[in-house]
Amino acid sequence: MVEGSKVDWAAHANDPVGMTSDFLAFDRACGVALDFARKNGETAVVILPDHGNSGVSLGVSHCTGYDKLSKEQLFHQLSLFKLTADGFAKKVNSQPASEIQNIFREFAGFELNEEELTALYNCKDYKNSPIPLEQRSPDGISESLYSGSLTSFMSKLITSKTCIGFTTGGHTGEEVFLAGYHPQGTIPQGVYSNIELNEYSCALFGIYGKLDDLTAKHFAKHTEVFREFTCEMIPSKDEKGAPTLVVKNKKKQMNIQPFTNIVTMGKKGNEEIRLNSVIVYVDKNDTFYLPAELAEYLK
Repeated sequence: MVEGSKVDWAAHANDPVGMTSDFLAFDRACGVALDFARKNGETAVVILPDHGNSGVSLGVSHCTGYDKLSKEQLFHQLSLFKLTADGFAKKVNSQPASEIQNIFREFAGFELNEEELTALYNCKDYKNSPIPLEQRSPDGISESLYSGSLTSFMSKLITSKTCIGFTTGGHTGEEVFLAGYHPQGTIPQGVYSNIELNEYSCALFGIYGKLDDLTAKHFAKHTEVFREFTCEMIPSKDEKGAPTLVVKNKKKQMNIQPFTNIVTMGKKGNEEIRLNSVIVYVDKNDTFYLPAELAEYLK
């Protein structure tokens, strides 16, 4: 299983360079997988996104006459960008303000105009701005360019030079691309739900109909696994972090953190238990999902 994860972050940020470059990298990865599958003869490949994102479009109102442009006219400027929005933000923060135009000439193929420079100088996290932090303001800057964040400004700037548009910075509900390869040609075609694709994958591995049993074994609710013991949730010191689950009986203590396959025993956590699966924590119901066998270590 391979994920092109950067394309998701770039879509949330409305960064067309980040999206395009990661999608091309993912395309090359698919090529490697397909070449292997064809030679191996016992490998299937399924290619799909998990959801739509950002409502990206080829064609936008500020790009006059986009419906009559050639592909060279549509994508020439995009092809000149050598950095993503995040890359541009890091680059300008690493160089003095006097180098701004040189940076954009080299990595974007154009210079910033006065409005664009003003918008850049007023970004709150632009370290080399000639404007003191307390004096930075959106006044006089068009909404299409201004952003408190340097990376967000770079995304807006890049997008303004292309014929690519976005409807949102969040997920979208359209049907998504699906492609597949199977040595015997039995590939999923048409409209599939995520559940049906899961069933297809299970059938490939010969575990069709067994997934519920495997889930109950490896991802049982901690409230069921440890119902005979005392459980305590220790909040994370980081506000965004997940809690630690501490489970006790009269003589033993187990310390469980999410998103790892390692559990520790004892108050000091000196003894490690390595699992064959990763523990999951879901904040919406404040529940850990973990192997049912863990209860045996406390008996």
